[in-house]
Amino acid sequence: MIISALAITHFLFTINQKNVSDHLIINDSTN
Repeated sequence: MIISALAITHFLFTINQKNVSDHLIINDSTN
């Protein structure tokens, strides 16, 4: 159960980092 929670947390964190990167790229292109 703990392993599953860590895996889900890591998965969500990875998605969040990707979204942040996408936003940074968008901001750079608009500036």
